[in-house]
Amino acid sequence: MQFVYSETMLRNMNNQQKKSATEPAIRMVMLPKYTNPDGDIFGGVILSMIDEAAAVEAQRQMPHRYVTVSMDSIQFYKPVGVGDIVSLWCKTIKVGTSSLEIQVDVQANPWRTNEEHKVTEATVVMVAIDENRKSIPIFPAKKQSAMRRKDKEITDPVEIEKIIKEAQVCRLAMVDGNKPYVVPLSFGYEGESLFFHSGHNGRKIDILRNNPTVCFEMDLQGDILEADVPCKWTAQYRSVIGSGEVEFVENPDEKKNAFRIIMAHYSDRIFEFTDEMLKSVVILKVKIAEISAKKSGY
Repeated sequence: MQFVYSETMLRNMNNQQKKSATEPAIRMVMLPKYTNPDGDIFGGVILSMIDEAAAVEAQRQMPHRYVTVSMDSIQFYKPVGVGDIVSLWCKTIKVGTSSLEIQVDVQANPWRTNEEHKVTEATVVMVAIDENRKSIPIFPAKKQSAMRRKDKEITDPVEIEKIIKEAQVCRLAMVDGNKPYVVPLSFGYEGESLFFHSGHNGRKIDILRNNPTVCFEMDLQGDILEADVPCKWTAQYRSVIGSGEVEFVENPDEKKNAFRIIMAHYSDRIFEFTDEMLKSVVILKVKIAEISAKKSGY
């Protein structure tokens, strides 16, 4: 592993968090000092730029010290020449407890034709570390609610996150006037937030527009544990309960990213989302305010 705090990154770091991800992480004119004997830009220069661009994208997600732990195999499609403007576009495709998986696309605009073409692409894994070079959580720990049964309480953030990531359904509860209302939903999870998609109309949407306060539950089921005494029968399970407020995601780029997060919860495939798809649904984001977890039968 090596640090990626290069001069280029430091120039961009303070401003990148305020910029939209629709802008390239890095854009640079290729100078003669970067060329090989054939007059093309060294591949190593492009690799270095990929590393720096991924670091900028990591800073957009959450400011930390990051190290690069892996970069997948690289194939160059076209050479880059002197005077070409090279742009590196980044997208975070997976978020772990301490790691970010970042997709980097490299595009070049030759100064003679100004016709953009793809140079290469890569997936970079970055890990957040502290001053002792130990991995740390990327996002702050969520507030955990107190639990009466301490023997069943789960307090390890990694174990809590594992339950969320393995759960297939999230039950979202809300308040309709003075009545409770709960619905099971497919969902996505990233950082401090849950994401859901819905149609534009319906009871759920009407309730949430009037009162965005919600709680949620998800669980992983195990075996039924039999006993001689009826009251000793139990079931194995691990569960997470939390609360927060719903935000309606309106920005098209944010909706597309939320869709990606939801699909990534169920599949490793990369999906494209058309404008028509985005217009046909409502995206709900729940920023987690409190969370608790428990296990039983283990």
